[in-house]
Amino acid sequence: MKKKMLIHKVIFICLFFCSCQTTNEAKKVLTLQGHAMTMNYKIIIENRLENIASVQEVILKTFDEIDTIYNKWNENSEISALNRLEKKTTVPISKELESFLTETKKLVFLSNGLFDPTIEPLQRLWKKHLKTNSIPSEIEIQEKMQMVGFDKIHFENGTFYKDFDETSLDLGGIAKGYAVDLLASRLNDLGYKNTFVEWGGEIKTTGRHPDNRPWHIFISRFQNTSPEDAIAHIELENEAIATSGDYLQSWTVEKNKNYFHIVNPKTGYLAEIKENSIASASVIAKSCLVADALATTLMLFDEPQEATKWLEGVKEHYDGIKVWIVTR
Repeated sequence: MKKKMLIHKVIFICLFFCSCQTTNEAKKVLTLQGHAMTMNYKIIIENRLENIASVQEVILKTFDEIDTIYNKWNENSEISALNRLEKKTTVPISKELESFLTETKKLVFLSNGLFDPTIEPLQRLWKKHLKTNSIPSEIEIQEKMQMVGFDKIHFENGTFYKDFDETSLDLGGIAKGYAVDLLASRLNDLGYKNTFVEWGGEIKTTGRHPDNRPWHIFISRFQNTSPEDAIAHIELENEAIATSGDYLQSWTVEKNKNYFHIVNPKTGYLAEIKENSIASASVIAKSCLVADALATTLMLFDEPQEATKWLEGVKEHYDGIKVWIVTR
């Protein structure tokens, strides 16, 4: 397979660090590390070298699939083609993307539209204004809001169309978690039942550490990676964890307004950094796709009490949800 240049813009990065391995533990594991779409990945499996070529092929093919289907920064990807599509034009859609959008639709519904990947028109508008240290007018925001909403896209039986030319998708709040799930699942299919997969801070584990213990991680504080000062020390077994935070991409603009990178699809505005606002949210779930989307959504609540109340309803649909919220 011909290798291509993989291009991706980092939207969310969480700060997770594995606990250090002892010498004996290191002999039992094989660690593969690399770089895909501007983000580092780390994969830990049992130390069985006979299948290393197959493992490397799975890694390469999975990242290639993510890039060619879900990556808006790749102008040749399937999602980029749909974003350029003219309104009311019906086109075929891959079974992979249709299945992904179906799962995404469930999360959009559970969030009452607070999580919605069709925010791309608003993101473009804000990006344009932030370059000049300004914010969009209410008229501009409302104009773009007409094109935003998961009900503006339609997919069924292998076909796709949308209601407006400018309606477009940014899957940055969920596709990274999906990629991690996909890697873990495909390694399991190769016979590696005990796996640790991390990409850009999102983590998925299956089974147990080859030393016959749970996988150990800790959630670090912003600008403080010391385990002693960690937000939490966690043991994972067949679980995933994802984090979203306000500290990686932020801007101070007119009237000392402090915004960060997540657009609220209900208001059309970037989320604000305030005295008591949520600074980071870390979510454990059975799948990294779900953890990724929930962590993003939690950042859009004004208060942690509102966020945790909403999450109680989500737990009725997804088992094993745990959350850590840090406020300003």
